[in-house]
Amino acid sequence: MSKSLLCALPALLILAFAADYGFAQEATQLQIEFKDTVKPLSVGKEIRFVVVGKIGGDRGNVDISLLEFTFKPEGWGEVKSGPDKTTGIIEVKKLVSAGDIFDETEYVVRAAFKGEGEGAIRDKNRFKIALGLPIIELKFFYSGGGNWTEFDERSLARLDVNRSFEVSHPDIIKVIAMEGKFYVKFLKESDVKPSVTVIFPNGDRATLVIDISWVRSQMAESSGFPALTYEKLSEMLAKLRKDVELLDAFEGINWQNADNQKSLIRRDFTTIRGLIERATFPAGEVANLMGEYNDILNEAGRRKLGYREGGAGASGPLRYLELLTEHERLSWKFGNE
Repeated sequence: MSKSLLCALPALLILAFAADYGFAQEATQLQIEFKDTVKPLSVGKEIRFVVVGKIGGDRGNVDISLLEFTFKPEGWGEVKSGPDKTTGIIEVKKLVSAGDIFDETEYVVRAAFKGEGEGAIRDKNRFKIALGLPIIELKFFYSGGGNWTEFDERSLARLDVNRSFEVSHPDIIKVIAMEGKFYVKFLKESDVKPSVTVIFPNGDRATLVIDISWVRSQMAESSGFPALTYEKLSEMLAKLRKDVELLDAFEGINWQNADNQKSLIRRDFTTIRGLIERATFPAGEVANLMGEYNDILNEAGRRKLGYREGGAGASGPLRYLELLTEHERLSWKFGNE
């Protein structure tokens, strides 16, 4: 999860700057941009820079206090605060000889967020197979008083799709011809049982009522993906409520640990909200789930995550992370307050 940006310098130096970022569920590239000329390097030289990253869909400068920097060769530089929170300063502490004067020396500074966390949701699409509107072949027979014989190609050719057929409901069915055969094509589902009448060349007529009730309501889901149930969503909400309530007793060992816990709970809020939105349960059950979700969301809006940089139980001051902003609580909530 690293990229290197090589900048050619005079003399025989290559200065490489790399940035790493691992945060929650989204890998984001960081890029170091220099505000001062980087060449030539000399001990004591100061180079202003910003770190640009794409966070939450927007690309912008990252607060330097959220980053930590490493140098290779070790100790060749040091990062100091700049004139504002998104500007840092690299002070060159020493230059390192690569040995031969014609060798190239690579100076690397690497930026990464303090405390990296990762969360993952394994998901896959669900699939269904269902019967669409049918096209049904029409069969024709004749009998001289004994057995019934199916029309051959020559007999079928004497029928015309436009003149030999009448349908009871033209908005529901129509007769079509394909490769010398005739079919009834359904145009929409209906509780009505339409009929088709064929008018034979000798004037005889025959009417067939078509019942396709056996076609409808047949559907099968793909295997390996358990169907989401009201009970399962209720269990997920109960776990989310417990995680939120336990925040009073939560004391992260550091900012990273507290922020990881915050990211997991926020992920669960957005995941469960999406599942409720797509649920096809009866309206009353969906309303119950939405109400329970809103209750937990309101509770989360009052909670904070405590952490000590020195670790749980350390003497350092207890600091807090806000779980949700008021804007997030209102935007994630079902309905309007």
